[in-house]
Amino acid sequence: MVNPDSSLYREHPDWAYHFAGRTRTLRRNQLVLNLARPDVAAWVFATMNRLLSENNIEFIKWDMNRPFSEPGWPGEPNAERLWVDHVRNLYGILEDLRTDHPNVEFESCCGGGLQGDPASGAAGPAVPGRIRRHGRDRGALLCRAGRLVRRGTGLVGA
Repeated sequence: MVNPDSSLYREHPDWAYHFAGRTRTLRRNQLVLNLARPDVAAWVFATMNRLLSENNIEFIKWDMNRPFSEPGWPGEPNAERLWVDHVRNLYGILEDLRTDHPNVEFESCCGGGLQGDPASGAAGPAVPGRIRRHGRDRGALLCRAGRLVRRGTGLVGA
């Protein structure tokens, strides 16, 4: 995410997803960084890597509670690739950070209601977020979700 009132955005407004000639929609006072771009992914990794190297950080909660409202990539001839490249680069960042910082605990989280990305568990424990259900129901949902991931995708170990 990037706040439009930041030096990062002022220096690189093209790093946020957008459609040329359209107003950018803020959600939570943020825009979404275009992680499909190799330069953006490299900057995110380098920034996080530096922060983790220079500080005593033991826990990172990587959250995604902001929807993609303008998934555009002006100037990219194959802009449809942004969906796949965004995810690949995100997983690569998380994997590289965990490799370089094995003592840092990473959790991934997304809006709740089991909207989380089970495959992100490969880069850190998947946390389903704020599931607004009774504890018994939540346990059953998580159990079913775990079986689905193990059987259906093979992306997260049993």
